[in-house]
Amino acid sequence: MVLTAVVAVSLMAAPETWVVVSRRTGTTGPKSLEVAGAVAKALTSAGVPSTLTPEDLSSCGAKKACLVEKGKAKGVPAMVLVDVGVVLGEGVAKLEAISVDEFGKKIAVADAEAKADAIGGALVAKVPTLVGPLKEVLGIKDAPAAVTKVEPPKEEPKKGPPPAEKVASADPLPPPPPPPALDVSSSAAPSEGGFFTTSRVIGLSAAGVGVGVAVVGAVFLSQAAAASRTIDQLCPVRTGCPNAEAVATWERGRTAQNTGVALLVGGGLAAVSGLVLFLLNPGAPAEPAPAVSFFVAPGGGGASLSLVLP
Repeated sequence: MVLTAVVAVSLMAAPETWVVVSRRTGTTGPKSLEVAGAVAKALTSAGVPSTLTPEDLSSCGAKKACLVEKGKAKGVPAMVLVDVGVVLGEGVAKLEAISVDEFGKKIAVADAEAKADAIGGALVAKVPTLVGPLKEVLGIKDAPAAVTKVEPPKEEPKKGPPPAEKVASADPLPPPPPPPALDVSSSAAPSEGGFFTTSRVIGLSAAGVGVGVAVVGAVFLSQAAAASRTIDQLCPVRTGCPNAEAVATWERGRTAQNTGVALLVGGGLAAVSGLVLFLLNPGAPAEPAPAVSFFVAPGGGGASLSLVLP
């Protein structure tokens, strides 16, 4: 139960993709937004969440730094940039998927050409090219295909030979003597109680869960240490470091460190509480089962645990 609660705390809302107009030439803002809306609808139908309203960000001049800043303000991990141009009735357009968390890194690109009034449909036809890479960035896994189980044909039971006819015996055998009666008067009643009482089982369970949570915390701390070594290699002088990869590594390392400390402290508290509960119960038969409740909640580099004994 404690491990389930820890995992539930770390869950976040499902990420989604934001479709925007990065640049438009020879077409109006409403027309380009109509094309972006059709692309967003096609992405959602293909399993890539894109429920945010498309916006015209052509004021950024297709500059990645400006677009990424808008995406971070919106809180999205990925964006799809729509670049539409119309010249003499002919349309040329491009779709580009970028990662906001990786400073505008290009994920996938698709180009389309068509008449001006059909350029939207041409772009929608290119959406499947972006679906796979976007799902990978968003961490979306497709459900496995259902497997139809084919049962083998049933075999008819084989008919055996007919039973032999019973022959009446002139001198039937006498029935066997009855078994001797068992004397149960001296058998001892099973002893009540034992070493592993309900309280001790609960204590051992709590200690085991606490150790498991602490191990997970240690894994996160090892990830934070690895991130620190990477930053030292990328940027020996950390103050005012312009390296984008070092900044991203620092963000991941800080999150891993906070989570690791919280899990390690919470798991340690759960393990100690379970051990105390185990040692405080001698296993007497008349001992009532104690009421115990414990909960480990990591957050902000700390953890809390509650324990109630009779």
